[in-house]
Amino acid sequence: MEEGNIDRDRIVDGDLVDDDLFCPICQCLLWKPCACSKCRHLFCRKCLYTWLENPNSGRRCPFRCEPFEEQDCSLSIQSRLNCLNIHCRNLEFGCTQTLSYNSLEQHENVDCEYLSKRCSECDQLVLMSRMDEHCEMPGLCVPHPVKCTACQTYIEKLVFKDHFQECFLNRMITLDTQTTMNHE
Repeated sequence: MEEGNIDRDRIVDGDLVDDDLFCPICQCLLWKPCACSKCRHLFCRKCLYTWLENPNSGRRCPFRCEPFEEQDCSLSIQSRLNCLNIHCRNLEFGCTQTLSYNSLEQHENVDCEYLSKRCSECDQLVLMSRMDEHCEMPGLCVPHPVKCTACQTYIEKLVFKDHFQECFLNRMITLDTQTTMNHE
């Protein structure tokens, strides 16, 4: 659950959730959100740290605020997130639980009777009880292209990291341009 990656389709009535609760970087529901103290834009903590680790970021906010200073998200945002009901990621394995935002991580990583883990090779969610079988049986674990959340294309796993850094930078430039145009 560290990665978040909660799409609208996992959220009960996700089409009614305001866009400001979605990260401008990964475009998924904010997970462990934080904000830029200057522009107040919200990001998933992991997305923001990935951005800041990129040497091209210049340690600036993705919306170009300098110097970047992190701020916790407001209590009102946290409250809005906590009101959401989210389907367990293990729905495909049989879990029918719908949980609040703040109880989701505990359920998916500890309490769910259908505990799963993301395979590091093929990126599939696999029942933990079947992980050995998944890795050892020919044809079950086939490394496949990874979907880039920024450009929505599939990239070979071996070159994905380089692609994502470039794509991530392009996404930030696009966001910066849109922000500049909106201010004008």
